[in-house]
Amino acid sequence: MDKSEQSGMWFALPFLVFVVFSYFYMRPSASSLDLMALWLAGHFAQTAAPDLIYPPDMGIFTMYPPGEWVDYVRKEYDFFGAVYPYLYPPIWPYLAGKLTSVMDFRAILQFVLLLNCTLLAASMALVTRLVRLRMNPIIFVALSGAILLLTPIGFVALQQAQLQILTTFLILLAIERSRFDHPLMAGLALALAASLKLYPALFAIFWLATGERRAFLSFLISGAILAGLSVLLAGWPLHAEFLRQISIITNTVFVTAVTVNMDGALALLFYVQDMTLVPSLEENGQNAPQQGWFIMYRPLVWKVLQNSALLVIVALLWRGFRNAERVTRYSTLWPLALTLIPLISPMAWAYYYIPTVLFAVTLPDRLGWGRGLTFLALGAIPMLMVLFPFYLSLHLLVWMFPAVAVACLLVWCAGFALSARQSRQNSR
Repeated sequence: MDKSEQSGMWFALPFLVFVVFSYFYMRPSASSLDLMALWLAGHFAQTAAPDLIYPPDMGIFTMYPPGEWVDYVRKEYDFFGAVYPYLYPPIWPYLAGKLTSVMDFRAILQFVLLLNCTLLAASMALVTRLVRLRMNPIIFVALSGAILLLTPIGFVALQQAQLQILTTFLILLAIERSRFDHPLMAGLALALAASLKLYPALFAIFWLATGERRAFLSFLISGAILAGLSVLLAGWPLHAEFLRQISIITNTVFVTAVTVNMDGALALLFYVQDMTLVPSLEENGQNAPQQGWFIMYRPLVWKVLQNSALLVIVALLWRGFRNAERVTRYSTLWPLALTLIPLISPMAWAYYYIPTVLFAVTLPDRLGWGRGLTFLALGAIPMLMVLFPFYLSLHLLVWMFPAVAVACLLVWCAGFALSARQSRQNSR
């Protein structure tokens, strides 16, 4: 074994340790309710019941699934917990439906948990390449893993077997491949991410700002092929229903304990009295008035201001990408884009910010250990799940975490911006 092979082995070891540790750490609490939603959508797609793939039309997003879903899991799986709806593009239920006919849901749970732990480790490795990390990889993995597993950002994603982990990996892979001049793979990876959750499509326009036209063209062609395949498999009526669901979501202000965006923060601060509690289900199947989530119709002024804010942020990021040095793009602008765009979107959950955590852990490399760890701690500590009882005791609403998390993410954004300023000063 030569020196390069030995160094590669030692580099990979902390990532492998994270995979094993996170798998056994999460295994007892993995409920996989989000994976169940995909599984149930696939089951009803396979049984030729397309009208049971998406939630019923209630005029506002309630996060209730079709009633037949609840009856099915009660009868077939003796399951009496919460059941979530399926909200993603139609292609995936039709592909997942092939598995539902040959595999039991319980049989795939542990595999998906292990896969998600591996994808998180791979995402960490991609960030180290993107920023050319000088930090010891053991320290980087330890800090990243601690924040992910001790806050809802990573814990909930693993607990629910969230597709966001795969989406995050694909986004970071797209950025990494574009940096190292593999534009075809970059475009394909981002198109796959956008086929899971639509918002990654916005990131492609930054390739135009940086002159990476081949990556952008690859994204367009790959996306068109995936969209055509989806329509071919699922038919246009189901896609029209999917778009209608997106419209309903964008017209709803939706706040849970782990939704993290400006919507949630503003609603908690100014619209508490206007929101309606939508009860969840207890294990015994009865409505639990103290559990659930809050919803309200989004006022027109709110929508206009939100869309305007998104346009302003995208325009500022575009200008930054066009003018910034290469190092600044990957250490500062991409982390800002991956954080600010979900923050302004109509719906974003804590696990949308997995990339933000990974980039935030690189701040000591950019700012020095003193300032870097200060920014990292100021963002991470208030989001620790052990503080949830304290937030609940304040009685400002059922939750404070959405507002606290927004503030923490903005602290990290300030750290990214400061690192860019320091980099410019050092280059003079």
